Amino acid sequence: MKYQHILLALSALVLTQCTSLDSKQCQHADWFSLGHQDGNNGGYANKINDYAEDCAEFGIRVDHAQWREGYLTGLQNYCQPENGYRVGLAGEGYAGVCSSNAFVEQYNAGYQQHQLNQRADNIRMRLQHIDYEIRDLDQKLTASIDKAATLEKKKQLLNEKDRLVNELRYLHNGHDVMFKWQL
Repeated sequence: MKYQHILLALSALVLTQCTSLDSKQCQHADWFSLGHQDGNNGGYANKINDYAEDCAEFGIRVDHAQWREGYLTGLQNYCQPENGYRVGLAGEGYAGVCSSNAFVEQYNAGYQQHQLNQRADNIRMRLQHIDYEIRDLDQKLTASIDKAATLEKKKQLLNEKDRLVNELRYLHNGHDVMFKWQL
């Protein structure tokens, strides 16, 4: 029984040790294109080491020079300031691979906008839930079920709703946010 647990743990460990490239991919890899793709995605510069490790398992060497040339070409596309804003706005991570301050500034601006949009979405969802709860409380009031507690809960929800609506307006007006919202 004790050995079964060890065997299961080892099996799970082996299953999580997957390679990112298999034998065929290593044999037929276009290292320039793979590097270009990694650069276009803003991937780490040491990603080639992962490929080298994967392909070494099959006795295949990677072309570091071709990958690096493609990677640098891809980074030229990725590191454009307008792409920085897009990447940040999408909430994607940034691996610190661009030397351009303009990219980083735009990424930070886009990411800040992303966070504001997420907060606004969370507020909208909570407002919908509050409206549902208020409708439920109104039904209970109509049915004369514990009116005092129901009225107190409704008052609390209306106060929370007012606070959230004000916060949503602040996000929209106070930060010149570009997101769509409806009350």
